[in-house]
Amino acid sequence: MTKLLLPHRFKKIGMLILPLGMFLWISGQLGLFNPILTSLRFRWPGFQLILITGFFSFLAGIYFLIFSKEKKEDEFIQHIRLESFHFAALFQLIFFVLLFLVMAIFSLDRGGESALILILAGAIFLFWLAYIIRFNFILHVKNRVTRE
Repeated sequence: MTKLLLPHRFKKIGMLILPLGMFLWISGQLGLFNPILTSLRFRWPGFQLILITGFFSFLAGIYFLIFSKEKKEDEFIQHIRLESFHFAALFQLIFFVLLFLVMAIFSLDRGGESALILILAGAIFLFWLAYIIRFNFILHVKNRVTRE
């Protein structure tokens, strides 16, 4: 597994790129850059370039944050990685089951295909978010316990 991991310096790059990409992507979706691009006479490719750049910066930030080595990469860290993947998979499965139950009970099929795509994108995002939170929480708790 350690052969597939990036060097530790990529974790810092990921911590910078992830929020910037997310801000750029969400801002582009909300149309915050539309007046600026219109005043600069950018039309069709400008809007899409901001969305694409923001989205792929966000994905690269997640990738760098998750798949970079820790300063001290040992078997314990690998064990925490594996447990965090298991936790994230279970969290995603529970999310899917509960969401589809809510949709079935309350007949929330009004959005159709776009709602399903949004649900799938949210589930993928929640998987990686659950992994990042659990992995870093366990590392923080274990480091605090070993220091005392």
